[in-house]
Amino acid sequence: RKAEARRNVVEAVRSTRFRTPTIAVRINDLSSPWAYDDLTALVEGCGNALDVIVLPKAMGPHDIVFLDRLLGMLEARHDIGRRIGVEVLIEEIEALNSVEAIAAASPRLEGLIFGMGDYAASQGMRVSGVGETDDYPGDLFHYHRNRVAIAARAGGLDAVDGPYADFRNPGKYRE
Repeated sequence: RKAEARRNVVEAVRSTRFRTPTIAVRINDLSSPWAYDDLTALVEGCGNALDVIVLPKAMGPHDIVFLDRLLGMLEARHDIGRRIGVEVLIEEIEALNSVEAIAAASPRLEGLIFGMGDYAASQGMRVSGVGETDDYPGDLFHYHRNRVAIAARAGGLDAVDGPYADFRNPGKYRE
C-alpha cells in the first residue's frame, strides 16, 4: 500500500501542525522500486514544508551523490526555494566500511544515524534486542557507534544513536 502511504504522509505534512520545527520523512531505500516515487511524491506534494529526507540502507557515497542530484532536480522543478536536507541510516556493513566517505559526500547531509538492528542482521550478529548487549562484556556496538560518531563530527554532521527496542523494560531503557 505504498501509494496510499505516500498520500497519507503528504497530507499529514501539509495539514498537521507538528510540535517540532523540523519535518523529516524516511523513504524506501534506493535499491527498492519505491524510492523514486517516494521522493517525487514528497517533494511535489510537500514543497517547502519538507525539511529532511531520511535515507535508509545507504551503501556508499554514490547513494548520497545520487540522492543529492535527484533532490536538486526536484527542488528546481517544483520551485522549492531552499535545499532539502538528508540524514543517512548506517545499517549495512558496506556503509560502515565507507562511513567517512558517506559523511563527506554532499553538503546536503545533516546527520548520520546508526541503525543497529539492521546492521546487526547484516553482520549476522545475534542480539536479543536492539540496544541490548546480549551479555557481551561491555557495549557490543561500541566500535560501530564510535565510528559513526567520529565520521559525523569530522563532517560537521549530527550523530544519532540507534534505538533501544525493549520498551517494556523502562529501567533498562533509562539506563
